[in-house]
Amino acid sequence: MNNIRKYITLAIVAFLCLNIGYAQTESFESIAFRAMQDEMNRNMSDLKLDKLKSPYYLSYLITDANVYSVEAQLGAVVKVIDKPLRNQETSVLVGSHQRNNLNFINENKLFGWSGDSFNIPMTLENNYDAMRRSLWVETDVQYKEATELVEAKFAAMNQQNIPEEEANLADFSTVSPLNKIIPSPKITFDKTKIESLTKSLSAVLSSYPHLTKSGVNTYIYTADALYINNEKIQYKVPFSLVCVRVYAEAVAIDGEPLIDYINFYFNTPDQIPALEVLKQQVNQMATLLTQLRMAPTIQESYSGPVMFEGEAVGEIVSQCFVDNPNGLLAAKKPVISSPVLLQRYGQYLPKENKLEQLTDKKVISRELSVAAVHNRNTYNEMPLIGYYEVDAQGVVPASKTVLIEDGVLKTLLTNRVPTLRNKNSNGHCVFAISDGALTGTLGSGIIELTSTETKSYQALKEALIAAAKEEDYEYAYIVRKMANPMAGVPGLSAFVAASNTGTFGISRPIYIYRISVKDGKEELIRSAKIADLSLKSFKRIIGVADTQEVYNTLQKGKQSGYSSYQSQFALVGAPASFIVPKAIVFQELEVEKDKDIVLKKEPIVTSPLLSGK
Repeated sequence: MNNIRKYITLAIVAFLCLNIGYAQTESFESIAFRAMQDEMNRNMSDLKLDKLKSPYYLSYLITDANVYSVEAQLGAVVKVIDKPLRNQETSVLVGSHQRNNLNFINENKLFGWSGDSFNIPMTLENNYDAMRRSLWVETDVQYKEATELVEAKFAAMNQQNIPEEEANLADFSTVSPLNKIIPSPKITFDKTKIESLTKSLSAVLSSYPHLTKSGVNTYIYTADALYINNEKIQYKVPFSLVCVRVYAEAVAIDGEPLIDYINFYFNTPDQIPALEVLKQQVNQMATLLTQLRMAPTIQESYSGPVMFEGEAVGEIVSQCFVDNPNGLLAAKKPVISSPVLLQRYGQYLPKENKLEQLTDKKVISRELSVAAVHNRNTYNEMPLIGYYEVDAQGVVPASKTVLIEDGVLKTLLTNRVPTLRNKNSNGHCVFAISDGALTGTLGSGIIELTSTETKSYQALKEALIAAAKEEDYEYAYIVRKMANPMAGVPGLSAFVAASNTGTFGISRPIYIYRISVKDGKEELIRSAKIADLSLKSFKRIIGVADTQEVYNTLQKGKQSGYSSYQSQFALVGAPASFIVPKAIVFQELEVEKDKDIVLKKEPIVTSPLLSGK
């Protein structure tokens, strides 16, 4: 009998040790998926408020991230962030795919009012119970808000005479089940080397005493996005982004504020070029910005041919075709709670994309075509940071989606919110970084602009000059850099129009040159703006260069739910890549002086880098 008890005791101890060992070694991925699945099952079964409807749809997204950033100025480190971050994002829908709490705006939704904003942060430890409690609290809050919104939406729709086509349009589209677990690559880097690189690049700027502000930020962001919903969609997607951001400010001789910056984007730290290569570009930036201080201001108005080249091409394609209320991002007209809200705050409310009404119509030059491509993650050995395998809603994008073919609009970039002409998702709910977490936003990924008729760069420049002569001008203009609204650097407000009105306006040029038609001599000028550049401008072009370049950037996207300019962590936005011609010449654009520039007064005491004291 004693032996039997002994064997039973040993068996129990072995069983307990095995389970304790399992609990200690179970991965975050396993625990997170188990917590999400269990909490989803419980809420789909039990979540109900009085006589209101139960949720029919529930999804969880957990971000498991690590943020490392170094900021340096004039060769000295001023800030280091090195910490893990975890965040959950919950979506609760009440009603049905045909009609639910999405696509509705009332006072609470517009101004962010909520009866209960309490939440519990996601645990940084692999604790199953703590994860479930965070998900439980967030689900409860989202459900209460969803039930209020759906009831208010039904009431508003019953009181409004909504066109039948809009009333019959579903609120949410269906997608196929998916189970995709992408292995997380092992990303390692030497923090000492990253800090040294950041300090060394910032030290370069100390040789330019006329710069009033300068610095270098290096960001290394790595994360896993874990997602599950009750439609049998489950994925784990690794996400990584590296940015070396160099910025500088200066003041022109008349007090005009000036900026310049370089954003180097990579997927992994081992893609960062050698220090000397980066130093060369930083020196070029600082030298050009110093020269801009003394450049003459534009005085006259001009309406004639304009060339964009280099990164300016990528930036105008990004702004005109994507970050534009009437660009290639689909947008459904929301239901507004009352006419009073529309009258008072109509300019701030989201609107439908008017470009969609021109489907199967010519919207740009017939020699141009635009496509979203997802069949590669590099181009000419340059990383394409906009590449992804699965979007944030669990949809796999096609290897190529033709958006504009021979100038004719075919379709728009879509997520799961149907529009009148685009009722299904084509996988463009892309991941965006928002305050250190990942969230889904309607975005572009990788966009390629091609032309059936091209010219060499020299021939294109000659065509620019010839067109200016035809218009009896003594000069034409070349734009080599446009301000990027998502650059994340000081001084942007002087170059980027306010974006809270829902209207579109292109940013100001940072570097624009006046080229003589007589001898081809170029002169750097400042204070200029392009008054009328938009997607329509691409209807009238003189020519396109025969070589293409990659432009990597961050975009705001649409329906993002995050602030583009205010964040505790300064790397914000959706990674996007553009494969565009090296240069484009437009037939006619208006270039004029920006009269809204606020001039600065000179400092009372000169910079210590200039005083010599």
